[in-house]
Amino acid sequence: MPHAASAWRGMNFATALESALKLKETCYLGAEAYSTADFLHGPIAVIEPGFPVVLFAPPGRAQEAMREMAQALADRSAATIIMARSSDMLRLAAVPVAMPANVDELLSPILYIVPAQLLALHLAQAKAWTPTPHVV
Repeated sequence: MPHAASAWRGMNFATALESALKLKETCYLGAEAYSTADFLHGPIAVIEPGFPVVLFAPPGRAQEAMREMAQALADRSAATIIMARSSDMLRLAAVPVAMPANVDELLSPILYIVPAQLLALHLAQAKAWTPTPHVV
């Protein structure tokens, strides 16, 4: 069972995958990336109060699906970190991350991955992670 999840819809598939990978690599968390459509039809059952989920909700065609996901997670008291421009989306977050600029939906993965990478960095530092050399 994952210890954290990241969710996407639309153009931010790679963003969710990269954020889950960074949480695995740097924080040793069992993080998984899910499409909101897939998540709402199964994995949402594991969400308990305080379960961390990172949502990427840039403006665009996927915004309504992300709002539905954010509301479902809020109803379950998940510890959501929502990266968005929309104040409506940010109100549903346990930790809102207001994105500083509007960009075309096609370019949003470039902008939205940066705070996810910073999240992984700071969480790893908080856990006092130190790299160990790999022996080949």
